[in-house]
Amino acid sequence: MPASQRQIIDALGKLDPEADAHWTQTGLPRLEVLQQSAGDPELSRSDVNAAAPDFNRENLQLPPPEAEEPAPPIESDERADIAKQVRTEIRQRMSDCEVKAQELLTEITELQTERDEQLRERDRLLTEYDSRFPKLSHGEQMRNWLDKTNQHRMDEALRLRAVRAALGDDAPVASTLDRAMAGKVNPFNKRRDQPVQ
Repeated sequence: MPASQRQIIDALGKLDPEADAHWTQTGLPRLEVLQQSAGDPELSRSDVNAAAPDFNRENLQLPPPEAEEPAPPIESDERADIAKQVRTEIRQRMSDCEVKAQELLTEITELQTERDEQLRERDRLLTEYDSRFPKLSHGEQMRNWLDKTNQHRMDEALRLRAVRAALGDDAPVASTLDRAMAGKVNPFNKRRDQPVQ
């Protein structure tokens, strides 16, 4: 793309009067330097003279750049078409957002319903568990333990009685507690079953 007058003047303004590489022997700006700075490899001497006819190494005065022509105004029909296109695009995006929001709301409702069903099932299972395995108070737990202990002692006594009967021994059967107490030593270091002398 050919360089504009403003680009040529900007390139001339970047030249250093002390740098010999920027100038020819006659004091004119070197074209290869201007071509690189202006970004136009086809820039010619006539283009430079047209933009700044009196510019050289001794005269660094640059003319003001000409005002560039403004872009042509957009016609009313074209403006209306652009506005219509933008409105259509915005409406479409809004519609897409509403559809997505409705889909998410439906999904949330379904998940909430499923959650409520799971909670109801949990409560039903808890009720069934409590009915099958009722909780006992501390007193009831103690009573059950005592009942089991007494039953065990009775079963043990009956077993020993049956053994003694099978052996033909009619002597009364001492309980486990009595046998344990009988084995203890009294204060005089005598067994309880021995008379004190």
